[in-house]
Amino acid sequence: MAAAESLEEIKQQKSRSFAFRTVSFFVAIALLALGGIPILTKYGFLGIELELSFFVLNLLLVAAGIFLLLNSLRG
Repeated sequence: MAAAESLEEIKQQKSRSFAFRTVSFFVAIALLALGGIPILTKYGFLGIELELSFFVLNLLLVAAGIFLLLNSLRG
């Protein structure tokens, strides 16, 4: 009986882990797009040149996206 309960707990934990990795993957893609598009085009979303603070913010978004992407793919 205890083995069946622990097996059920393991299955639930794996499904939660898979759901977290899936959500983490899509959040990482969104962060990469949000930070990477202005950096790649060298302009902001409104066509205004990026100031240093926005450039650093976009670099931080890209770094966070890469970190989340690696963690979600690592499993």
